[in-house]
Amino acid sequence: MRAVRKAMAALSLGVQAALAVRAYPPALDPAAREARQRASPKDPQQMMAQRGGIRTLRAAPTANENAPNRANYDEAPVNPFSRSVAFAAWADRMLGSRR
Repeated sequence: MRAVRKAMAALSLGVQAALAVRAYPPALDPAAREARQRASPKDPQQMMAQRGGIRTLRAAPTANENAPNRANYDEAPVNPFSRSVAFAAWADRMLGSRR
């Protein structure tokens, strides 16, 4: 039984060591690193072309109220009681006259 435990422990340590060695990719040589750095800015354009010829991305919302892509922070159209009314109706059905 002890021999089996020792073998399992040794195997476990061996697997852990192998995984630790493979966790870090090998370092790139300078020429490959330079080629990757040159290609990096082109990657988004290539992906947009592959996705059906996307030319531009939509601008993110801005806080400027006069901009066409302004963020909508207007709380007036929101009904603050919609969930509480539904909860009250549910509570009436569930609790009945116990309240």
